[in-house]
Amino acid sequence: MDRRHAIGVLGFAGLAGLQAATSARDRLPGIYKLLSWRTTNPDGTVVEPLGADPIGRVTYHKSGQMSVMLMRRDRKPPPRVNPQTANLDEVRGALRQAQRTNSGFIAYMGTFEVQEERGIVIHHIEGGSSPTFSGVDFERRYEFTSKGLYLSVPPNFNSKLEWERVADA
Repeated sequence: MDRRHAIGVLGFAGLAGLQAATSARDRLPGIYKLLSWRTTNPDGTVVEPLGADPIGRVTYHKSGQMSVMLMRRDRKPPPRVNPQTANLDEVRGALRQAQRTNSGFIAYMGTFEVQEERGIVIHHIEGGSSPTFSGVDFERRYEFTSKGLYLSVPPNFNSKLEWERVADA
């Protein structure tokens, strides 16, 4: 093999490696912060499920592990009630407030799989803030952006979360 041929083969091998390194499975790992979560209803109205200024993180680790936490930034702690002195209405009010506070928080963990041909990342859930999450697969359509990525939620993919990449994982 002459020198030019060897350089050409090495160059082609390097290009092939570069293309393989830019697959969605290779690009996805990282830590992302939530910028927005908007759902567009069939009538065109837009709802922000966690408010106008939500907070969240999603981590996709190169090992295949993932986790996500989402919450309303404006959550208020439930009132403290002394069970020794509180009346029934105060206890009920504190329980209702605690339920509202908890409804503004979503978290789960597990593994992930990328189905590049479908443009889908599947979260295989091992556990989370709701007992109903365990053992469930959450499919998300992904779209890479210059800042990070969008994840859209089925069934109509009309609910879109915008994420900014903040670190490698």
